[in-house]
Amino acid sequence: MIQVAAATHRALGRLVRLETAPLPPLLLTPQEAGILARALDGVRQGRSSETSIYLSPIADDGEFQATAEQDGMRLGASLFLDWEMIRDLAARLSALAAKGE
Repeated sequence: MIQVAAATHRALGRLVRLETAPLPPLLLTPQEAGILARALDGVRQGRSSETSIYLSPIADDGEFQATAEQDGMRLGASLFLDWEMIRDLAARLSALAAKGE
């Protein structure tokens, strides 16, 4: 369902590939992956009053959209992740971001 993996772009170098089926995959720079990880974790822990996250990655034509709900976050219009899944996603993004920076 959710995959986070290292990727390489011929011009941009190391990237992070985020696949959250049924949504299209996204390519993120390590910096974007780290920012997204911190944003997801901040909303999950209640440290941020934001209720939505939007990111338009430089290495991709797609976009990341997530909206907070009581029991987790909705990615796009169709994929719901509970708070434990958000914690796991943020941790995986953070780990790959640290390797690529």
